[in-house]
Amino acid sequence: MVGIKVNSESRAAHTCFSIATKCQVLAHQASEEWQIRHHSITGIIFVAFSIEAMINHYGKVMFGDKWESERKCRKQQHKTLFEAVNLSNYLGSTTYQVANQCFKIRDTFAHGKTKDETLELNVSDDIPYEEKVSEVMSAPTSMESWATIENLDKYIEIVYKIQEDIQEHGYSPDQDHIPEEERTKLYESPLNMTGVREFVQRYSKE
Repeated sequence: MVGIKVNSESRAAHTCFSIATKCQVLAHQASEEWQIRHHSITGIIFVAFSIEAMINHYGKVMFGDKWESERKCRKQQHKTLFEAVNLSNYLGSTTYQVANQCFKIRDTFAHGKTKDETLELNVSDDIPYEEKVSEVMSAPTSMESWATIENLDKYIEIVYKIQEDIQEHGYSPDQDHIPEEERTKLYESPLNMTGVREFVQRYSKE
């Protein structure tokens, strides 16, 4: 048997987005409401992870190790990246506001707190009491009510849009001395591409 050593660029954005899109497929294939909700919640959380990982990927490309060593709060970190790729007002855009909704849902689950809330339900008078109880007990909380398949679809579209905007307006670093029309675009596609894998060494295994 021959062993192979390979240097690999592991892209968290690609892994997280792959999970999110698989959840989207499962949510659309599901027939039970609890299944749809489960896959939608999981998918939305991983969409948020995807956006964060994608921005971190571009940040590392543009700023190198400074991206991590000089880390700021999320809003300032994102602002820094968008300014570097010629999207200065992106935090105020409709696209980013939708992404921010996704972050809020993720944060709600990640830093969840118990709270009292009032739900309004429409329950038929024609069903048995036991079924009414079942409907009341299975009613989604405010946390769950955001996690719909429609929102999952919307957030996945937004991730693609952010990647597209960054690559349309951004340029690879260290090209300030080159005329803009001759610069290389920031074609990294961290959502779609797994990253570079370099063959390093073959060795025998007993």
